[in-house]
Formats: sequence, structure tokens, C-alpha cells
Amino acid sequence: MADIRVTSTGKTFYQIDSAVAAVLLEAFPASFERVEKPAPPARPANTSQRWCVQRNPFTENWEIVHTTILGESRYPGPNAGIPTVEAARAAFNATGHPVPQEILDQYATKLATSAVVDPDVANEIRLRAQYQQEARDAAAQRKITG
Repeated sequence: MADIRVTSTGKTFYQIDSAVAAVLLEAFPASFERVEKPAPPARPANTSQRWCVQRNPFTENWEIVHTTILGESRYPGPNAGIPTVEAARAAFNATGHPVPQEILDQYATKLATSAVVDPDVANEIRLRAQYQQEARDAAAQRKITG
């Protein structure tokens, strides 16, 4: 299929059979010209994204919010269990948007200092944050020592 334009009127005919278009272009080169397909529209630069840690106004829980030109993503979602930093990282990585480390650190701090009614949940959150920090420290140490 080809697109051709009548040079005298500027009218464009789209998806003409390739053989018919070739005959018209060969027989009447002054009357017809081939129309090149336009380039696909450029996607906007990914500079319009924003990360923040905030309290959900409905549940009063801390959440990570990622805002882009296409919309907003939040962790934890409505069906999440106990929120953790690793689960937040995994949730956003699954969508192709890795969370900046400073946002994860803010989230861990907010989770550790937030008022949780159940002391077992508070202890689990505190321990997970401690293990995650130890794992990051160990990874940094391995990177330094090679």
C-alpha cells in the first residue's frame, strides 16, 4: 500500500494499491507524488516524574507515591498486607519504575516511627528495616572490597 498526493490540488489518497500507485507515478510524474509516512510522534521525556512519601488521607498509613504524566501509582495498594520497604521496591520495579534510594529511606523511617497499634507489627517493621539496612551495608562493603 502507498500514499500519493495530487500535485495540482494537494489532495492525498491513502493506502492505494502499490501497483496502481506505481503506474500513476510513472505515467504522470508531474501530477502525482509519493507521500512519505510521517515519523511517529515523539514520546515525552521522562523528566516529569515525581516521587514522595506521604500519609494516605483516608487510611492514615504512610505510602510511596509516584506521579508521572500518565498518572499516579501508590504503594501500598488497597490489598497490601504489612507494608515493607522491600515490597515497595519490588512493586515499583515490576512496573519498570525503580524507586530512588532516598525515597525508600524516607519510607523506612516513616514506617519505623509511625504509631502502630499492634506491637508485633511494629517490631516486625523495625526488624525488617534493620535487616534491610544491614543488607545494604554488606552490599556496599562487598562493592568496596571487590
